[in-house]
Amino acid sequence: GFNTANAVSATGILASEVSYDEEENWTYEAGFKTRLLDRRLLLNGSVFHTDWSNAQVSSYTDNPTAVNPVRIVRNAGDIKVDGFELQTDFQATDAIQIGGSVTYSDPKFQDGAYDASSIAQCVTATGTAATGCKVTTIKLASGATRVVPSIAGNRPQRAVKTQWNLHATGRHDVFDGWTAEGRVDVNYTGSMYNNLLNTVKVGSRTLTNVRLSLVKDNYNVSLWANNLFDKTYVANSINQPRSGFPSVYSIPEIYLGEGRRVGVTVSATY
Repeated sequence: GFNTANAVSATGILASEVSYDEEENWTYEAGFKTRLLDRRLLLNGSVFHTDWSNAQVSSYTDNPTAVNPVRIVRNAGDIKVDGFELQTDFQATDAIQIGGSVTYSDPKFQDGAYDASSIAQCVTATGTAATGCKVTTIKLASGATRVVPSIAGNRPQRAVKTQWNLHATGRHDVFDGWTAEGRVDVNYTGSMYNNLLNTVKVGSRTLTNVRLSLVKDNYNVSLWANNLFDKTYVANSINQPRSGFPSVYSIPEIYLGEGRRVGVTVSATY
């Protein structure tokens, strides 16, 4: 796929920000898929490495005279990603099954990567780094040099490092052809950063979902609860400009996830 060029306006972005380079990545992966213990145990796994060049990110214009904050696409630099995935399911008995999965991914910007839209926030008048920032020097097309905020070693926005899931299901015959079935899912999502500078972090969350069903032939009655323990958590967070120069007046806006939801579902198939 591709993105179109950034829109031009007389009071908006700089001429140098209209176009940007293509991004490209090469991914290398090795893994296995197995069925063990008379096919009662499924065990899959893989490791991967990605080389990502000219990563395109959503950012803001570097034009200090922009009348309104203008969001643009720009190249931030190169990213390398190392990670692995594991998945398992075990049929412990005819009535009980347990399983889970884990994903670990550690994307990091490489040397030379920078966030030009945060110059006013991170670079002092003397060309040194403001508190909480790192800086690097780049060479412009004109041959001049400029001090910019460095994001080398940082994670991209909203990149979660670790996620895992554990689940268990069970079933038991109860009466007159009806079977009781239960399932518990526990899902963990690790923390993520809201911005390229990695100065604003959204915390991790662990959510539990449960379902208890009565099943007979084509009929199903289920009592279920999502987010059983009613955890308060941030589902997403973005930076929203408010006024003036966006890298100074841009604040994180958070969106909370859904609280506990309990329900009953009755269904019949024909």
